[in-house]
Amino acid sequence: MFLDANRVRPLFAAVLLWNATLANAAPAAAPILIEADRAELDQNQLQSTYTGNVRITQGTTVFTGERVTVLHDPDGVPRRVDVAGTPARFSQPAEAKTPAIDARAERMRYDAESGQLELNGSAWIRQNRDEVSGERLIYDRVNQRILATGEAGGTDRVRITIQPRTSQDDATP
Repeated sequence: MFLDANRVRPLFAAVLLWNATLANAAPAAAPILIEADRAELDQNQLQSTYTGNVRITQGTTVFTGERVTVLHDPDGVPRRVDVAGTPARFSQPAEAKTPAIDARAERMRYDAESGQLELNGSAWIRQNRDEVSGERLIYDRVNQRILATGEAGGTDRVRITIQPRTSQDDATP
């Protein structure tokens, strides 16, 4: 890997801005740890790509996959994160007003401006103890909504499992 410190520094700084976008539930002061077999940081294309057993962690929020691509705006702020894997995974524990989320799919796309996480290909998401699966799911983190669709023209339909609520669930944020 060929890294020029002066050209790479803005991309590393941009990755640190995830605390305000991607890892909304993680403390702002929490460091971001990126582990991968290979990293390619391209300042000219405003893109960073990580391949091979990728794990991105900030606080308790985690993305994993085989390939992660981050697209940045000219100021270095992350705008879109694409994760591919077998499967790609996302997890975020419950904090304050946000429920615990676990998700997996063949491909994920997080749009920092809209706060939406799109899951494609054998998509599955668990919010607290409830589960939704389908070919495509869109999780709107800002409005706490999930849109699920099955395979177009296929027999693979959306599946939703809603667990009975208990008094202990009411105590959970």
